[in-house]
Order: sequence, then structure tokens, then C-alpha cells
Amino acid sequence: METSLVERLEKRARTMLPAETVMAVECAADAGDRRMQALFEQILDCGLHGKDLCAQPYDVVAFDDRVLLRCAGCPRFATLPKIKGVGYGKTAEEARRNALYALTLPADKKARTWGEGPVRAVEVSCIFNRVAYSAL
Repeated sequence: METSLVERLEKRARTMLPAETVMAVECAADAGDRRMQALFEQILDCGLHGKDLCAQPYDVVAFDDRVLLRCAGCPRFATLPKIKGVGYGKTAEEARRNALYALTLPADKKARTWGEGPVRAVEVSCIFNRVAYSAL
């Protein structure tokens, strides 16, 4: 993926979450979960005003069709809802990369798995799993 496209996707991912993720948080908030209501308000505020969703440092993981901003975790990681990606591959590195790609799949999918092979890897992210798609 070209550098300028990666930079544009990174900028979008810093401030906005995929629609499916926001809808999942909104549904939980509408069901009466006060913690999700506060999270939903934060997500909306960041998206509407171009603020970063999370201030933690991150690495940019670029794929052919999307960008994932991957952080190392923060103090509130333990308190936030989690997203799990499962990857399979021929090697541990391929399985890990596929697990990261699986984190970019829509939040409404029950199983976020990607790849094929005998090696399995699992990556976990908080709800601020920041991803942007090149098709947008």
C-alpha cells in the first residue's frame, strides 16, 4: 500500500472506529450499561471533533486493504471490552499476522479468524481496536 494512503488511513483510525464497533457499543449502552454509555459518548466526541481515541503510542500494521493501529496496552485495558483475533498459518509469524488481520474484521462477526495452516495465534485488543479500510 502506498505511503500516502497508509498515512490517510492512520489519521482516520486514530479518531474513528469502524461502524460495526460503534454500533455494538451503542447497543450495549441502549441496553442500560452505563459504562458503555460513557464509552459511546467518548467515541462520538472523538469522531465528531477529530480527537484521538486513545493517547497511547501505537504501531501501524499495514495490510493490502486496511491499516490497524496496534498499541501495547494501557492501564485501562483490563477494564475495557475486548476483541479477539485468531490467525492460522504455516509459521508462527504468519499466524500472528493473520491474527492481527482478524482483529480488523467487523465487530459483528462472532468469530474473527483468518488464514489457514497448522499454527494458531491469538491477538487481543481492547474496544479501541483502531482500524481503517482503504475502500472507505
